[in-house]
Amino acid sequence: LSEDEISGEGQGTFEILDFGRANYNLSGGSSTVLLIDQSGSYLEIDPYNNRTKALNKFLEDFGSDNYLIAGAFSKSGKLTTQPVEYPTNEFSTPWVHQKYLFELAGRTGGTNVLYDAIDEGLDKLILAPRYPRHLVAMVHASDAGSTATLSSVIAKAIQYQVKIHIIVFGSEPAGSEVWELVDKTNGMLA
Repeated sequence: LSEDEISGEGQGTFEILDFGRANYNLSGGSSTVLLIDQSGSYLEIDPYNNRTKALNKFLEDFGSDNYLIAGAFSKSGKLTTQPVEYPTNEFSTPWVHQKYLFELAGRTGGTNVLYDAIDEGLDKLILAPRYPRHLVAMVHASDAGSTATLSSVIAKAIQYQVKIHIIVFGSEPAGSEVWELVDKTNGMLA
């Protein structure tokens, strides 16, 4: 994007105060934990299970130098372990757990425990085989009962140099609820 491609609409006056370019080096390996919110039900916001199709494509496109593991999280739902259920305890390359991913669509329920899931995902990344380390959480609800706190997971991510990225489906959680996670760990919010 260039500066002239950005516009704002609404009441008031908008001015771009700063504009910069970021170049990302996509070569080399990484370790990534992908956490999928299984709380509640996706039936209302994703009746055609587009989330799973997009996730599967994303995971299949990981390069062979990248290690990844994907898991689903919720509390008191239909997962076999809490707060996170993984198809395996090992990072893999390439992505080989398509069946697990597609079966998750029928196992939504319970409450969101985002901070507990991130805390457990960070434990996996601490032992991960490659740098940089990324944790991607796909959420559609606010945290509703984690024992881990926002400040504790941020401190842990910073200590072990893990970037936390959050992708929000729907209207919850509000960006302000998860902004600190991505901002303080140099992650991204979508």
